[in-house]
Amino acid sequence: MSKMTDNAKVAVKAQKALMKAELKRSKTAAVLYAATIATFSVAFLAANLAGYLYLVGDAQACHAAMMVGCANLLIGAVPAYLASRLQATEQEQLLVEIRDQASSAITQPFSSGSLDTASVVTPLLNIALKNFRR
Repeated sequence: MSKMTDNAKVAVKAQKALMKAELKRSKTAAVLYAATIATFSVAFLAANLAGYLYLVGDAQACHAAMMVGCANLLIGAVPAYLASRLQATEQEQLLVEIRDQASSAITQPFSSGSLDTASVVTPLLNIALKNFRR
């Protein structure tokens, strides 16, 4: 029974660490996408300004506004590209393996049917609840 609870603790700790890493990666992606939206918005405003300047007849200012808009499109593409390239690190992949191994070690006794399910599940649920309350 002690080995099973130890495996449960390992699985829960690995899952918590994995969730923290995924949250950090999601935050980074959100910041990069926000930067992309901001620069694309400025590019849209520059394109509108260029259209207005074209209608007014100021060709030189129109070209300048179009250049600013194009530059913002290019600058905005960089964080979007970086955000799309974010992947799980080797550490996260290792945590997934540890969690899966610990989980399979927990569920293995149930496949043979030799243990009483209630006597094993209750301590595991208590451990999980204690770890998620922190």
